[in-house]
Amino acid sequence: MNAYKKEWTSTLVFGVLYVVLAHTGLFAIAFGVDNSTRVLGFPLHYFIAIVLGSAGILAVSIVWNRYADQLESEIEAENNSATPEAAPAAGAVASANGFAREGAQS
Repeated sequence: MNAYKKEWTSTLVFGVLYVVLAHTGLFAIAFGVDNSTRVLGFPLHYFIAIVLGSAGILAVSIVWNRYADQLESEIEAENNSATPEAAPAAGAVASANGFAREGAQS
């Protein structure tokens, strides 16, 4: 169950990163715009929007994908370790309640 909590937390963290990086125009509004500072011929706020908006989202997506793959492995490991213990208990409860398994006759 711990891996599911990590997955939920990572979704919130990476989601906030997406929102912050995708809305770089808000930074230009908050800090003002100075057209005298230029990078590669573009005003600084355009350059920041291009770098953070495109390359930043790509970098966050790659990191999130790798992290999600690790979490998926953890979730599968937790499910595999919990399944053998849970299966007999579920069968015992079903038989105690009078439910027969398919193909079995009582």
